Parts: sequence; structure tokens; C-alpha cells
Amino acid sequence: MAKRVHSASHKAERLIVYSLVIIMAVILVLATIELAYNVVVAIIAPPYLLLDFDQVLELFGASLLVLIGIELLDTIKIYFKRNVVHVEVVVLVAIIAVARKVIVLEPGAYDGVTLIGIAAILIALAVSYYLIKRLGSEMINFRDLPKSSRKIIEDDIKEAKQSIIPDNDTKIDFSDSREQEKDSGDSNDDLKRGDKDNN
Repeated sequence: MAKRVHSASHKAERLIVYSLVIIMAVILVLATIELAYNVVVAIIAPPYLLLDFDQVLELFGASLLVLIGIELLDTIKIYFKRNVVHVEVVVLVAIIAVARKVIVLEPGAYDGVTLIGIAAILIALAVSYYLIKRLGSEMINFRDLPKSSRKIIEDDIKEAKQSIIPDNDTKIDFSDSREQEKDSGDSNDDLKRGDKDNN
């Protein structure tokens, strides 16, 4: 009974995520068409080929809105494929959303406390993104990671290699880097001994 409930909930979850992907894709297509229409209307309206400052800010805000939608779609696709929420992408979406707010806001329309709050949110998100990127770039001992995490990282590396070199079925070595250094040190010692024997 428990297995059936789990299987039914898993299927419902997959169906919801799949529906979200389709809905987001439709919204993004319509938003892109509307953005293109607004750009054309702004350009052909007199004075021709000239945009005032408010129009530029409005078009920038719409462009960033489409970009936020693309990042959200990417997050949903990753969740659909691996059942993992990509924290880096979520933080990046939040940074873009706050940056869009900063670009289109009129300082006179807000009091100082609100502006300080927006600045604090932006700084917190930037620090979070920096820490996430730094953590990802540090050397990780893959043997200490759970199997699910190792599988996700291995899939990401293979996907990146496939995009650079198609049909590359290279095995990825997840052994401890300290053992590799020890092995290379032992082989160097053997070479030195061989050179001494030859002399």
C-alpha cells in the first residue's frame, strides 16, 4: 500500500513538473513576442529610431523579465531530470529579479529605508552566490560524498564534455587526489633509482 501511494505521488509530481515546463515555455514565447513587438513600436514611433530614457528602462526591465523566466525554466528542467533543486540557479534568478527592480525603480518614489533594504538584499544574494561558486570550485574528496551526489557531479561533467567533444565516452576518475599524488611520487622515485643504476 505504501509503495502504491509513493508511486502515485511520484507520478503526480512528475506530471506537475512537466506541466510547469510546458506552461513556462509558452509564457516565455509570448513574453518574447511581446518584447519584440514593443521594441518595434518604440522604434517606428516618432521621433523615428529614437528612444527616450523611460522607454529604454521599460524595455530593459522586460528583457530581464524574460531572462528570469529562462533561468526558472532551467531550474524546473533540472528538477525534472534529477529531482534536485539547483541552488546556484535559484540565487541567480533572485539576483536578476532584484537587479531588474533596481534598474526600473525611480529613487524619488521610495523612502531611504526601502532603498537600504533593497541594497541589503542585493548584497546578501551576491555574497551567497560568491560562496556557492567558491564552494563549487574547491577541491572535493569524491569518496566522502554520498552516491547520489557523486552521480549528479559525474553526470554534469559528462554533459559538459559532450557539449565540447561529441561522442566522448571518457571515464572519469573520482579517486582521492592525495592517493594520485602519492602514486606519482612513487613513480618519480622509481625513475630516479633507474637513472642512478644506469650511471
